[in-house]
Amino acid sequence: MRRALLLIPFLALFPAFAQTTCVFTISPTIVSVPARGSSPDGSFSGVVQISASAGSCPRTSVSNVPEWISISFGSPGTGNGSTGYTVKPNTNPTPRTGTVQIAGQLLTVNQAAASCTFQLTSSRTRFAADGGSATLTIVTSCSWTAASDVAWIVFAPHVGGPGNGSVPFNVIANPAASERTGHIQIGSQSVSITQTAAGCVFSLSPSSANI
Repeated sequence: MRRALLLIPFLALFPAFAQTTCVFTISPTIVSVPARGSSPDGSFSGVVQISASAGSCPRTSVSNVPEWISISFGSPGTGNGSTGYTVKPNTNPTPRTGTVQIAGQLLTVNQAAASCTFQLTSSRTRFAADGGSATLTIVTSCSWTAASDVAWIVFAPHVGGPGNGSVPFNVIANPAASERTGHIQIGSQSVSITQTAAGCVFSLSPSSANI
């Protein structure tokens, strides 16, 4: 009993010893954000409120996907407070999910898919039989890759990128006596490329005769 009475004034003089465990809660713990925010660069900004069991409790915030979610303020800190985060625009036609560790608690960020539209134009869509080169222009806010559905339309492998771009391509000579058509595809859009038939070549056998 005497030990307990002696302990009370000791804890009153040194309150740090009375609080040995820091407990945090955050709100919200799950957020859904649009593919593109209202900032000029398309990013989305949010704030998480933090409650601590003591004002002396230290805390930090770390993004588990720093390539598209970053901490904007509030880390490091102590006790109650708030942490800001910034989400880059999603340029892909699929949704994505990332997490942020805030004071040991987990914030889950669900971001919507981009609403992708593509405008495709080619500097040339019709070629002579001997082929040639041209450039396809892409106007979009989304990520993209280019593909051809025929072997005779050729461009650099793994061509693509985020946002507007261009694809230089070559059309190989047509050896056939019939016209042919192929396509360059970006997303759900495509450009038709037509090539005329090769000229007709005749040979005679025998090429001479004695009468």
